[in-house]
Amino acid sequence: MTENKKILFTDLDGTLLDSHKQISAYTRAVLAAFAAAGNHIVLSSGRDINSVADVQREIDLFLPGMYLIGFNGGAIRDCDSGQIVYRLTMDKKDALTILRTAAVMGIYSHTYSATHIISPGMCRELKHYTDVIHTPVVYTDPSWDSLDADVYKCIAIDYGERSRLAELQERLQKSLTDVTFAASAPHLLDMFPAVSGKGAALVRLCNILNIPISDSIAAGDEENDLSMLEAAGHAIAMKNSAPALMDVADTVTEYDSDNDGLVRAIEALGMGGRLH
Repeated sequence: MTENKKILFTDLDGTLLDSHKQISAYTRAVLAAFAAAGNHIVLSSGRDINSVADVQREIDLFLPGMYLIGFNGGAIRDCDSGQIVYRLTMDKKDALTILRTAAVMGIYSHTYSATHIISPGMCRELKHYTDVIHTPVVYTDPSWDSLDADVYKCIAIDYGERSRLAELQERLQKSLTDVTFAASAPHLLDMFPAVSGKGAALVRLCNILNIPISDSIAAGDEENDLSMLEAAGHAIAMKNSAPALMDVADTVTEYDSDNDGLVRAIEALGMGGRLH
């Protein structure tokens, strides 16, 4: 009997990437063997889609049948063709409510067009963010009155007490019932359409490729990965994952991302392209 092909959806930071934002030769070899067996690899991130493509170039991971998911499920790109096969923008009224509420609370936030970060101005938070995420920035007025681009998600950044982002989320959730709130790091709060999310993108791409959900694998470590793990046929939580991911995981890795935790788990499960 021919083994069904698998599709692996992996988060980037803290899951696939090590603390230096790279992958080891061992991880590269396991992923290459996985793809050579006819399986698909999907890099799935809260980053904008062009930033995900930047990461792919930085780690030089180009294997047949790869896809990229950005904006927490707001865009899916076929790497072989370079085409966007799915996109979903955010209701601009919801985005403006988020951006203006954060500003009133003294919390920095910005949004994204298809190609740029849209920000009210340079500050410490944006500087730190763009040191890692190299997406170009365009500036708009602090009132956001001139925002006219289609937008994909919003993010709030606060390097102080985590309670400030929790307070922002609590305030916004009272009126924004069509928005999902998820932490992508302790100091980052992602906000995106409720019909989006990494889990919804997993289901959409499996449907596009006619791959049963039961043959999907999802791996992550932060709250914005939760829907992806819940949707997948097999859920892998990294060793130091948020507790909510541990609760839904079928597998918790023995090793972290600095020690090839993801691919060691894939090999232990015998899922495609086993090296030994």
